[in-house]
Amino acid sequence: ILRVTGVQTCALPICCLSHLQHAVYGNGDETYWKTYMNMPRYIDKLLEKCDIQIAEEEKDKVEALQSEFTRFGSMLNDSERMLNTNKDKMKGNLMQNLEDFKSTVAARRKKFLQEGPFDAALTIKKAFEGIEQWKDWVEQDREAELRMQGGVDLFGLDRPVYKDLAGIEKDLDLLQQVWGLNNEWADMYEEWKGGRFTDLNVE
Repeated sequence: ILRVTGVQTCALPICCLSHLQHAVYGNGDETYWKTYMNMPRYIDKLLEKCDIQIAEEEKDKVEALQSEFTRFGSMLNDSERMLNTNKDKMKGNLMQNLEDFKSTVAARRKKFLQEGPFDAALTIKKAFEGIEQWKDWVEQDREAELRMQGGVDLFGLDRPVYKDLAGIEKDLDLLQQVWGLNNEWADMYEEWKGGRFTDLNVE
């Protein structure tokens, strides 16, 4: 809570800063400002005309009001400058993080094409273990993307599209199908290889 010589204001959200400045400065209208600041004096004069005595302490508060109010207005301006500076800094950090993440995803795609479970010489068990490992890495990348999305929306940026990440996901789905068929064939072969040809059930 801020107290300015008899004037009490509540702490306001950042989004209300401009409205508070308008209330203090009248949007830069000098007439508004002078009228607002002299209002206590006008009231005092009216009270004196009605033979109502005003305590010296109250008069001193009125005289101190303008300097206190000016200080309050300066504080609002300083807060706005700080807010804009921090906002620019946050946006710059976000842009850098997005670029870094894009590079990370591109490197992940390159590594996947080199080390993914594409080799037919792999055992089925190893292939499925590899697929699950790559799925975990892709999930971590998607979570990182989601964490940055709040900042993207806040600053009104275009939502990034990570084609390399989508490519890994698509290839993993295909690998899952291929190795799944391979596993089915292996199971059927184990069942058939010791039986007679006339007993085979190929349906």
